[in-house]
Amino acid sequence: MTPAAVDSSPSHRPIQPWYSKDGLGLFICWGISSVGNIEIGWGMFEDIGKPNAYWPPEKYDALADRFDPQNYDPDRWMEAAARAGFKYCVFLTRHCDGYALWPSEFGEFSTKQKLHGRDLVRPYVDACRKHGLKIGFYYSPTDWHYNPKGWPHRAFPRRDAEMHHSSPQKLGIPKFVDMPISEVQKYFDQFYVYVKGQVGELLTRYGAIDLLWWDGYEWPEGIDIHGEDMQRYVHQLQPTIVQNDRYVTWSGKKTLGDYNTDFEAKDPSKRPAGAWEQCEQVCVGWSWRGENTAVQDNR
Repeated sequence: MTPAAVDSSPSHRPIQPWYSKDGLGLFICWGISSVGNIEIGWGMFEDIGKPNAYWPPEKYDALADRFDPQNYDPDRWMEAAARAGFKYCVFLTRHCDGYALWPSEFGEFSTKQKLHGRDLVRPYVDACRKHGLKIGFYYSPTDWHYNPKGWPHRAFPRRDAEMHHSSPQKLGIPKFVDMPISEVQKYFDQFYVYVKGQVGELLTRYGAIDLLWWDGYEWPEGIDIHGEDMQRYVHQLQPTIVQNDRYVTWSGKKTLGDYNTDFEAKDPSKRPAGAWEQCEQVCVGWSWRGENTAVQDNR
């Protein structure tokens, strides 16, 4: 008997055939946080950073000045992945900490400013092609570093710019600033230009890309995140790309994308309908936190 299906996120077009066949993917979550042995992005929150200590935003950002990977060898990684049976890979290009692993013309926090223009994405792409793996990019549209002139404060629209609580709403503390949505929208529209610009770079500099793994906006409900516009833009640049369902505000309803990501670090109770993915952590958190480190993720 076929088990009953769990509803999956809506899809605007059929999933690419390779996704249904290539069932094992590798997720590489890596960046400046590796220097400090802390959780990527989330390590700057006081209630997440323990027991590796609290890395406040300024201290966290300073990791970029020490980040200089001398033994970065994605060719070796992808060779090993292919031998192990992986069929595709998703590589973190920018997390919520805002540090872009390629020399971006948008923003002020990338390898262009901090690593003499070194491109860490290109060797990964080349290695995937060499070893026959489908190429995926992780990109978080949330950016807690973004703070251009005229911006209210870094991590806007979060109320707590010092990043003490990862989920203040669970403590009865308002998460976002007290500002009319119409006013917040004006700031988001400015931010959207930056996000769209970086996505455009990723989807035009490296040839055909197979998968784009979004990770959601930390903005209040009611904001127009221009989902349809972004979908058209991505399809224009990469007509056959597969996208997950996380181009959304974190608490919003998932209505875009090609496959369901509801099963993060958990098993579905029944076989999901449609295309789906189950992500599992292999080092307790989503990034390396140092040898023999056990950290409870409090999110």
